[in-house]
Amino acid sequence: MKKLILTFIIFQSFIFSQEYFERNYLSSNQIKDRIYQNLEKVELLFLKKLNPRDYSSAKELLVESYLLLFSIPDFEFDNNYYVMTENDFRMLLSDLRQESFTEDKLSIIELVSASNFFTVSQVYQILETIDFSEDRIEAVELLFPSVIDKYNAYRLLSLFNNSIDKQTVRNIISNFNYRRR
Repeated sequence: MKKLILTFIIFQSFIFSQEYFERNYLSSNQIKDRIYQNLEKVELLFLKKLNPRDYSSAKELLVESYLLLFSIPDFEFDNNYYVMTENDFRMLLSDLRQESFTEDKLSIIELVSASNFFTVSQVYQILETIDFSEDRIEAVELLFPSVIDKYNAYRLLSLFNNSIDKQTVRNIISNFNYRRR
């Protein structure tokens, strides 16, 4: 019976992941609600069919899963912001590469960072379109508030050769106010 429950959970996770990619974005609360609903289904449909020993073990797992689920902090993106899609991002990189002047690149970066979120990998690629360290530092200042995976920010340091520039970027990263924008 445990195998049946595990198969059900894996199947539900697969269906959920497919739906996620089709929709392209679910809020953290929607994800948590969906997981909660799946746990409830498991509890209602399968738990009562178990023998007493298996019921006790499965109930403990469910309780632990609920507790873990409720311990996930809520984090919602403002409705005016979205993670830039791969297609939009490719177009942005193309536009940045076509610009001759760094000032124009920085203007574009300022505009897109006001209404989009980025991964560190995307920021890295944007910074590669900029030639000079001081301009890259300015771009980091513009983009870093829009980075969703700030825990990967250390990767940006490899784009800077000068230890002073690396320290400046470290300061931007470490002094960033992690509150929502």
